[in-house]
Amino acid sequence: MRRSDGLLGYSLDADLTRRTFCTLSLWRDSDAVGAFVRSEPHTLLIAQTRPWMAGSTFLTWTVLGTQLPMNWEQVHERFRAATSAVSPARRRGEGAGGRRPA
Repeated sequence: MRRSDGLLGYSLDADLTRRTFCTLSLWRDSDAVGAFVRSEPHTLLIAQTRPWMAGSTFLTWTVLGTQLPMNWEQVHERFRAATSAVSPARRRGEGAGGRRPA
């Protein structure tokens, strides 16, 4: 990950007992993060670890340089605020029709 074009920084927070893994990454722009998500080794890692992880939720936001670095308390607060208005099915990572996206 650290050699990915457009990556400015990243951090990982994990709770293995809850099968919860949170990544926070800072990218130059949305094209850079999109290219990373569609490339190896990311696609392989996701395929290999999916059986052990709960559903996925993705959040994006824009920050000013003066708001950095963010700490995990700030990140988790943003997550709670964003997901409090989301339906239970969406929180489980299910798409339309009650199925998880492929």
